[in-house]
Amino acid sequence: MGNPPAARARCIISLQVAIMSQQLLQVVSATVNEVIVENGGKATELAADTDLLSETALDSIGLALVVVKLEEKTGKDPFKDGFVRFQTLGELVALYADG
Repeated sequence: MGNPPAARARCIISLQVAIMSQQLLQVVSATVNEVIVENGGKATELAADTDLLSETALDSIGLALVVVKLEEKTGKDPFKDGFVRFQTLGELVALYADG
């Protein structure tokens, strides 16, 4: 039957990771919309597969502002060792989850 306490602990850890990932997705989404609105655009519904440059009002400078704001909000800099390519909101979230 296995080890029920160990299985329960793994389940709890998985749930905590999922919650943290969802919270990070919300922070990144809110930050993207914050920059869009600050630059005269309209906030939009974002999903993990949203292409940040072709499906939002962000341009490359706006995207750089998002990265700066995310570093301030999260204390993480996934680009400290150099630029890492990303295209979608989900890819950006993953960088901050790993960074």
